[in-house]
Amino acid sequence: MDRGIARGIRRVFLRAFVLVYFCGLPMAALAQAYPERPVKFVVTSVAGGGPDIVIRLVAEKLSKLWGVPAIVENRPGGTGTIATQAVVRSAPDGYTALFTVVTLIQAPVLLPKVPYDLDRDFIPVTLVTQAPVILAVKADSPYRTLADLLSRARTGASPVSYGTIGIGTSHHIYGETLARAAKANLLHVPYKGETPALADLLGGQIDSAFTSIGAALRLINSGKIRPLAIIGSTRSSVLPDVPTFPELGFPALTALGWFGVLVPSGTPKDIVRKLSSDISRTVQQPEVAGTLRGMGFEPVGTTPEQFGEFLHSEYFKWERMIRDAGIKVDQ
Repeated sequence: MDRGIARGIRRVFLRAFVLVYFCGLPMAALAQAYPERPVKFVVTSVAGGGPDIVIRLVAEKLSKLWGVPAIVENRPGGTGTIATQAVVRSAPDGYTALFTVVTLIQAPVLLPKVPYDLDRDFIPVTLVTQAPVILAVKADSPYRTLADLLSRARTGASPVSYGTIGIGTSHHIYGETLARAAKANLLHVPYKGETPALADLLGGQIDSAFTSIGAALRLINSGKIRPLAIIGSTRSSVLPDVPTFPELGFPALTALGWFGVLVPSGTPKDIVRKLSSDISRTVQQPEVAGTLRGMGFEPVGTTPEQFGEFLHSEYFKWERMIRDAGIKVDQ
């Protein structure tokens, strides 16, 4: 059977599993007592990055709500597989959760092999936030609009460069998708994070960069960089004057970055529901939601069923983008 078809079938089973797993199940005494000891969130990224900032804000509020610590443990590397594998091997008791990003569903398409099976090894808990990404240039760049940049990339003697947070990342996928759709000569320049990419953008070493709003907002507000377009089907409440890529003629660029929580398969259903409810209510608190939006993140908070449906649709969206862009990552 074709590898892509097989993966698609597994995603259908994931969708069905999540719906059946949670259908009509009431809270029980087990969930009422949870948590009785510290809960650990294993993060797929480095300390200080966007996902780390978000989960630490949420963990601080959860600690006060629960009366026990919510601990954050950073385990970056391996395109997210190091943290993911650590959670897969943990006890399914609700005391170890994975705080992950969209890489979770991209990795099985990008890599020859990953040490987990999303259908078999995890239960969705909640979608915490979405993280819109922009394409930005230096403030004194000759490219005032996306059309300017693409015109130069089509007709210039040399390519227009764009920085990203690495090969095979969402930012790389966006760049290659744009290059193919616009028939433009764009040169990918990978970095080990947004900070060095933005530093080289400011220094003039690269022409443009894909970056999260959270990482770029301070530079935008201080007038040092200029956003040309934003990924997604709707404009950002933080940058309402920045047009979306679909508005500018690129409908394929709607897949947002996101952060979410999953737990190992076998975790009791009522604990999953309790964890989902507590995180969602925390994210939707006006104080927390306002802080997240101020950093460029869009707070969400969903039920396990909703997050399962989201993962299902996101997998197919990203798989199509990755395959159309022709991106592969060697392990």
